[in-house]
Amino acid sequence: MAPSARALATLYGGLLSGEIVGREALDRYTEVWSEGDDEVLLGRTRFGLGYMLPNEMRPFAPSPRAFGHSGSGGALGFADPDAEIAFGYTPNRLIFSPSGPDPRWTLIVGALYGCL
Repeated sequence: MAPSARALATLYGGLLSGEIVGREALDRYTEVWSEGDDEVLLGRTRFGLGYMLPNEMRPFAPSPRAFGHSGSGGALGFADPDAEIAFGYTPNRLIFSPSGPDPRWTLIVGALYGCL
């Protein structure tokens, strides 16, 4: 069974609150551990410990401290410690955009941050 958007948001909410791993781990998720040309995604990416960070290729959140990951077909899950947001998106229509973000993210994430 595929994960739901609610399950992704719950997972990232648990990471933000420290329920899954202690809150001190947030610094490791949000600190850049790897940055450069990604031979799998074919562009420049940034990663914290275990999670993708917003980057030129996948600018999934406006905060540089957000962490998460994009998924196949446009799925997205992330947490933003500064805005205290946990987000999950699992589309029912897949779009493959290897060279950039899923165009639906701009509208959805923009609306999310616009409501704050």
